[in-house]
Amino acid sequence: MHPSNYQGNRYTDIIWTLFPFPVISKMMRKKSFIVYIMVGVISILGLYIMIDMMLGNTWNYGDTKMLPKYRLDRSRERELGLDLISDADKQFKCFEIQKDIKKSSWNNISDHSKTAWQHLGCQKNITHPGELIGQTVRHFEGHAGSLSNHISGVNLVKYIETAYPLSIEKYSVDIGAAGASDATELMARAGWKGFQSDGRLGKDYISRRINKTNQIMIPQAVHNISQKYSIPKRIGYMKVDIDSYDWDVLKAFLDAGVYADIYDLEFNPVFPPSVHYHMNYSADFVWTLLATRPKEKQILYGASLRAYHDLLAPLGYTLIDVDWYNAVFVRDKYADTFGPIPTDIDTVWRLGWFERAGRHTQRDLVTKYWLNYPRQEVWATMEASEIVKELKQIME
Repeated sequence: MHPSNYQGNRYTDIIWTLFPFPVISKMMRKKSFIVYIMVGVISILGLYIMIDMMLGNTWNYGDTKMLPKYRLDRSRERELGLDLISDADKQFKCFEIQKDIKKSSWNNISDHSKTAWQHLGCQKNITHPGELIGQTVRHFEGHAGSLSNHISGVNLVKYIETAYPLSIEKYSVDIGAAGASDATELMARAGWKGFQSDGRLGKDYISRRINKTNQIMIPQAVHNISQKYSIPKRIGYMKVDIDSYDWDVLKAFLDAGVYADIYDLEFNPVFPPSVHYHMNYSADFVWTLLATRPKEKQILYGASLRAYHDLLAPLGYTLIDVDWYNAVFVRDKYADTFGPIPTDIDTVWRLGWFERAGRHTQRDLVTKYWLNYPRQEVWATMEASEIVKELKQIME
């Protein structure tokens, strides 16, 4: 039949329009009822899949085990009212939930908000506590060349206490206090009591609120100093930053029964999380600036992140953040206030140091050999045993 003489009904005209393929069109001209049904079913199925894909869903035909999960997720989306939400609305919803988290902590937001936060993927943009609570950008430890938006000590305490009011002891200890630190900031801005120790301080100072000494802090002296300056057994915040036998000093405080709610520890970042390294105290040790030491020996200071983790994790502490070469540990019970942030040592180290934007460009980092140590790029891919062999050669 010539096309000009073809006379179909309105249904065949619609299908003719949707499926203008030679084979199908030839079958359509036969006006077969079965063909109408078959094409109709295919049309409905195709329309359903097309709409579903426009809504951002995906189908995995090769793995039917994924289908029940897919249905569960879609059902949960509809239950939460998120099935038709646009990307812009998702971002706004994440922003609104984050404001609630900042105001009242993860613990105190509703279960509906927690589920929506995770289902919308809000967490993918949060890599550390400072981003979660909206910490403003500041100079890292006063270094103009290194910027950071990681959480400050003052804001960290405020945030934890939104979930656990008045739970942090208002006493801080700063070992290496000649420079500004979050521990001394808590004394100055939050009115905390505290203790500072640094050989560069002018003279000893004792008062009802803050005590200071220029006595060199060595592990063997910790117990007597704790008693002399009435350092409580439980304190709120401890900062250790002496670029040498830091790990031994921290352990001496723990052995003396002095425990902190929060630890802010400067660590040696060039060692990957697989390597436990810490410099031991020796009686003949003489402190010198790292920059004045032989170049290859400049990395032999402090403690690796693994060393601190091995010391504190068994005692009930969780690593919640690495800010360049500072690590923050909190008591396990406080870790849940931050929700599903990374807390495993490898991820936190990579996000806070190794893979962090600016590590190869920020002036305060690239000009220091003990931080910009070139071998660390290779060490990150090596087994710990092989790194230890190299380390022993450097120490000889």
